[in-house]
Amino acid sequence: MPAKIASAELEIEIAYLLDKAKGDRNEQVTLKRTAEGSLQITGVVDRETRKAEILAALDSVKTNPLVKIHLNTAAEPTSSTRRRANVRVVEQSFENTPDQIAVDHDVRKYLSRSDNVPDIDAATRDFSSRVLNHAYHALFQAIELKRLTSSFANSDLQAVAPESRLKWLQMIRDHAIALENETRMLRQQIKPLFFSTEIEIPHENADRILNDRELDRAIEKLHRLALVNNETIRAAFTISSHSSSERVKSREFWLTLIETEQLTERIRSYAE
Repeated sequence: MPAKIASAELEIEIAYLLDKAKGDRNEQVTLKRTAEGSLQITGVVDRETRKAEILAALDSVKTNPLVKIHLNTAAEPTSSTRRRANVRVVEQSFENTPDQIAVDHDVRKYLSRSDNVPDIDAATRDFSSRVLNHAYHALFQAIELKRLTSSFANSDLQAVAPESRLKWLQMIRDHAIALENETRMLRQQIKPLFFSTEIEIPHENADRILNDRELDRAIEKLHRLALVNNETIRAAFTISSHSSSERVKSREFWLTLIETEQLTERIRSYAE
């Protein structure tokens, strides 16, 4: 058992270093506090050079006895991958799966208005890929935001050292800005397809976020919205047995995107 328990300041510092090292990569690198009070960094990265980059980013904390680092590359077996190696994978085919995305006609109709589209099939795939990426990256930012609040749910972040709290708020702000930008770009991409006429947006005077508890609730709601947005986009822009274009064309979905942007603005304002 360690001689003492890792402080919240140390945990924030490691989270900050990892956040900067990961950037917008969706890497399987996580930080958690063990039952004994130490901090454990575990994960899998794609190559040795990337592993070295993360270890270099953690240079200021990796010799701390309260910090344990266990990083593997994708080529290195872990206990979980060894267990999975013995699992028999059963492939299942699904009948009645469509052979094109649910909004194929809408995308092609939109793209055909331009004279600079020599290959409509490739352009449709590229357009769909961009839309999917915006929705996915927005969800990724929401997941990172939720992790930043849930990881410190048992800590009084008002009582930590001021420089540590500033770093925590900076991470909140950076991910909120990124999520807001991705959602805005997503909305701009799909607007000419489904919303050629302006939709009246109700102007609500939402209260400012006043404390960390309200911030937790706002981020929890934002995470739910990002999940719904991503599911809606995937249903419309991927080929699957669950393909559907109904919700993505609805006024309710457009307002959900607006609500997502407005909520990220409130979160960003609190973290400034």
